[in-house]
Amino acid sequence: MKKTLLRLGLIAALSLSAIGLVGCGQPVKQGEVGVKVVEVGGNAGVRNTELGTGRYWNAIGERIIVFPTTTQTYNWTGGASIRFLNKDGVQTTAPVSVTFRVSPSKASDLVQTYKLGMEDIVNGPLQRYLQNAFVVRGVGYTSEQLYGAGAQQLSADVTEMLRRGSRDASGRVVQPGLESQGIIIESVNWAGSPVLPDSIVARINEATAERQLASRARERLATAQANEAVTITNSRARAGALDLEGAAIRRNPEVLRLREVERSKGLCPLSATTCVLGGDVAAMIGN
Repeated sequence: MKKTLLRLGLIAALSLSAIGLVGCGQPVKQGEVGVKVVEVGGNAGVRNTELGTGRYWNAIGERIIVFPTTTQTYNWTGGASIRFLNKDGVQTTAPVSVTFRVSPSKASDLVQTYKLGMEDIVNGPLQRYLQNAFVVRGVGYTSEQLYGAGAQQLSADVTEMLRRGSRDASGRVVQPGLESQGIIIESVNWAGSPVLPDSIVARINEATAERQLASRARERLATAQANEAVTITNSRARAGALDLEGAAIRRNPEVLRLREVERSKGLCPLSATTCVLGGDVAAMIGN
């Protein structure tokens, strides 16, 4: 009887252990990559082999950190917006989003570097890198540039710095690139317009309006000058024509007599001072 009870107890214990092992299975889904971390024992550390899609069993003291390999987008807006000083020394608020993905072949390097999962990396190292990139690159843009087309160029500069990193004048690495660590940055985009103090925005709008007025005034001046040039050219042309005609008449006075004949249609003598035509009679006065 005792042996039977012992055998039943052993079977129950093995059954519970099997259930426990099944419960410890951790899935890595499609579009994800896993990295096993051993936290206890002489072999503690990050395993260098990434885990593809499947279910994996964790022994005591083991866990799997799962990273998405599909494109992810995280936003820093509202109170979480990035802040930096621009070239004018004006604090600028940047509501932005970052689109990125994890390189499956470098997921273990990412865990080796940060010992963190995806959410913690985004809210920690990635956010710090993003903040620093805006501080370093944003100081090269004025408030007016950021209020206009310069904002897009700044986001492109920040994207490149996150990808490749940056160095100082001596060549020392100021910030390493995230791509070398396994995070592939696709783009940094504005999730809204750069936010500047109201007084700065008002001055920018005034300056823009003044430039527009000056531009319209220059256009009107250019039009008036062009019209004046045309008038002067036409006047000179008419004066030149009259000069030529006068010279021709002086050289050949008969030209003038021919003009008079053309005007009188040959009905009046050229010596008449007055010629009155009516009906079929031509009255000549002043012969």
